[in-house]
Amino acid sequence: MAIGYTPQLLYCAQCTRDLEAQAHTFSPRLGGLLCMTCASTVRQTLTVSPEALTYLRRAVAGDTTVEPPTPLAATVQQELERLLHAHLTFCLGRELKSYAFLHL
Repeated sequence: MAIGYTPQLLYCAQCTRDLEAQAHTFSPRLGGLLCMTCASTVRQTLTVSPEALTYLRRAVAGDTTVEPPTPLAATVQQELERLLHAHLTFCLGRELKSYAFLHL
């Protein structure tokens, strides 16, 4: 958070409007979630489910003492990995060297 890589999860990364309570779209290029209006105008986005969004918001807030109500489904884990990988790759401007190794 201190160096500016924290994704914007509370309001639209493009127009800064408050986000609705439904699933959202994430833009690695803009570094955060998009409202429904802006999502239709931005390319290369990822859909974020409500479960993944809840988990991300808790993690960013540092709320590690509260366990998820149920274990995260494999699909939500994959969604989180894909989203965070896209975000970090864009922030760094290159692929992480360890990423391929971790997926052997």
